[in-house]
Parts: sequence; structure tokens; C-alpha cells
Amino acid sequence: MQSNNNILITGGQGFIGSWICRILVRENNFKVIVVDVKPDYHILEQIMEPEEIKKIDFSFIDITNTADFKELVLKYEPKFIIHLAGLQIPTCKANPILGANVNVLGTINVFESVKELKERTSRVCPVIYASSVAVNGPSEDYQGVVTAQDHQRPMTMYGVYKLANEGTARVYWNDHKIPSVALRPYTVYGVGREFGLTSSPTKLLKSIIFGQNYTIPFQGRLNVNYVEDIANLFIDLGRVNQLQGAHVCNIKGDSLDIKDWVSMVKQILPTLTNKIEIQIQGSPLPFPDEFSEEVLEEILQTKPIKTTPPLEGIKKTVAIFQTLYQQNKLSKSDL
Repeated sequence: MQSNNNILITGGQGFIGSWICRILVRENNFKVIVVDVKPDYHILEQIMEPEEIKKIDFSFIDITNTADFKELVLKYEPKFIIHLAGLQIPTCKANPILGANVNVLGTINVFESVKELKERTSRVCPVIYASSVAVNGPSEDYQGVVTAQDHQRPMTMYGVYKLANEGTARVYWNDHKIPSVALRPYTVYGVGREFGLTSSPTKLLKSIIFGQNYTIPFQGRLNVNYVEDIANLFIDLGRVNQLQGAHVCNIKGDSLDIKDWVSMVKQILPTLTNKIEIQIQGSPLPFPDEFSEEVLEEILQTKPIKTTPPLEGIKKTVAIFQTLYQQNKLSKSDL
């Protein structure tokens, strides 16, 4: 199926992927192809209408299967690929072999498939992929604002895998001229954020809707980004005309203390938060919290990068959660 309007999203049923699908389907200028290991529409169903989800093509394959993924890319010949498939910090820690297979081998399969597409058709398909703030070393390694070029000393297997992927992208540009951009988000929040070390700010909001006490398992500062902003960044990067190079982009977002987050939540939901207990425990997150977005600004020719203020993002998230709760469609299985 040859079309310049095909957009392929790996891990497209996940948190960020579902929001990208929502934006692209509602824009109605692209054919969206979601690649995931098995059907699981529960996040899509929280933020999209059934008739919108029907507009998506789903391909259920294992991204670690090189032949299957190559066949898919050659079938759709996408305009660009948004590569989000990957396992989070807890899973990578518990099962490093599985984590390496999905996060590292899966990424190599994406680039290898795009390379073959270029060799067969001369079509250049940029890869816009998710890296992470976890590629950085601990906060004490840095002084001042952290740039995309500063040294990395990841302290988790997840961070090691993401750093390997950045290296993979660089080699595929040097050797095969496959263009790419990596985004390094920190704490992305919004409806559908259910897994990972920094899912707690979102889970707190859901717990309040259910009237449950909640303990945030870390303290101190962090950077937050509303999911719709991050989804738009992936799409905007894919649209960059004649992208060249292998780029790695920090995302600054809004820096705040987790106590500030709790205060804003209490401001928005005073009655509900008075009925539950919210605790903050544990150590600070092991990442720096001041980042330069120079690379991202240069690629997109936009300064500053758009950010939804946290108070507004919390209100948007709460509104969707409340609607789902009233419709008896909100699950608390992740709490």
C-alpha cells in the first residue's frame, strides 16, 4: 500500500501512542497504522470515540520479529514512523533480557526495516522515537542546565537501553542516511498514564476520583509535560521537511516540586482531597531537572516549545477522568 499519508506508530495502544492516534485521526489528513504485540484498546477507548478507533489500521506483531516488522514497513511505506514500543523501568529491572529484546532489538528492527525500504524504493522514512531523561546520570553529576550533548551515565537498565538506541540511530544516519529524532521526556502525565516510575502524578488524580488514599513514592523536584503536548511534538517532528541527521532532544517542560503538584490538585479538587490522605514518601528521583531545549527549538524553528501549564493540564485530565467515572468506564486496576 503506497501512500505518503501513512503514519506507522509502534506501541500505538500505549499512553503517548493513543494520544498521537487521537490527534492524527481527528486531523483526518493521515492513515494511522498502529503496531502492537496484541489487542488492548483500553487507553484508546478512554480518549477516543468508537468510530474514531475504527479508522485506525491495527497490526499485531512482535516488534522483536525482524521479518514481520520489515514486511509491515514494506507494505505501508510510511511517510514517517513514530517508535514508542518499549518496556518501562520496573519491567526492565525485573527482566533485563526481555527489556533488551524489546527496547534495543526492537529499535534496531525499526531502523533496519527503514533501511530496506530506502534500498528498495528510494523512499526516506524518518524515525521519531522515544528516548528518556533516564539516559542521564544522577542529578549530582550536573551543574546548571543540562544540554542534549552533556555526558550520560544512566543508572537503570531502562536508561542504558535508551542510550543504546540513541547510538543505534546515530550509526544508521552515518552509515545509511536514515534521519531520526529522539525525544527525552521526563514525567508525562494525563489520561492513560498507568505504568512507570513517574506515573504517580497521574495516578494521584485517579485515586482522588475513586476516593482512595494515595502515596507518591518519591519526593523533590521533577519536570512535567501534559501528554497532548508531547504527542504533538512527535507528530510535528515527523512533519519536518527533508529532515537530516540523527538528533537527540531534551524536553524541559515545567519544573516543580511534587509538593507543588499536590497543592495544585488540592486547589482544583478541594472537596474530594479533603476526604482522603495524600502522602509523599521515598527518595528524590535520580535525574536532573533543568534542561536545555535548544536542539528541539532549532529543528522545529519554534521558541519556546509550547507547554500546557500544569494547572491547566491537571484540570483537563481530571475532567476526562470524571466523565469516565460517571460513565462507569474508569478502571482502577493500575492503582
